[in-house]
Amino acid sequence: MRPSGWWYLAVGGLAVASLVAGVALVVAGYRRAESTGREYTRIALGEEGIVTFDRTGDYTLAYEGPVRAVTEADVARLAAELDVSLEPVGGGPPVPLRPYEGLNDVRDGGYQAVPVQTFSIDRVGDYRLSCALVDDVDPERAGVSVGRSVYGELGRGALAALVTTSIGLVVTLVAGIALAVTRGRAKRRLPPSAWLGGPSPPAPARAGPPIVPPPPPGYGPGQR
Repeated sequence: MRPSGWWYLAVGGLAVASLVAGVALVVAGYRRAESTGREYTRIALGEEGIVTFDRTGDYTLAYEGPVRAVTEADVARLAAELDVSLEPVGGGPPVPLRPYEGLNDVRDGGYQAVPVQTFSIDRVGDYRLSCALVDDVDPERAGVSVGRSVYGELGRGALAALVTTSIGLVVTLVAGIALAVTRGRAKRRLPPSAWLGGPSPPAPARAGPPIVPPPPPGYGPGQR
């Protein structure tokens, strides 16, 4: 049986669906990143505050204020100037802070938000966060913030979109090839008239009973 050509529309629909799903996953990752950014805890320069971590894992510490870092070297220098400290409220050693690799800042009208350090939380609870003043920066217009990395959410969304779209396109390609091969084989089995959409050739006539010629005149039973 030859598959209908309408199946090609189904294959194309599968490709479109995979692309739409990929876009949806990217948008979802962006929205999660926005939500993560709103969950950051902030304190002004030269002050201290209490940060509550309800999940273990990796976190990012960022500077927010007038532009201070335009190169990776500036990021390292700014981290040293901030002199951030993060300690458990109930006592214990300070949380080790690691340098942030790279420059991934966001700027808007002379204002900058730039990650400067990262750290890991192994135990949930309350922590005391403090930082120093920075020369030539108004503490009322700048501070530090901590939270989960927004780039992680963006990366996970992009990765999920890439995987979903790739799988969908591969399945679409395989289905399209299988459909083309199946239709081609079915076409080769059809008579030529069926390819053109015309009527099939008539079937050969069936042979009737044998024809027996009549006897010659004067010949009949009992005559010689």
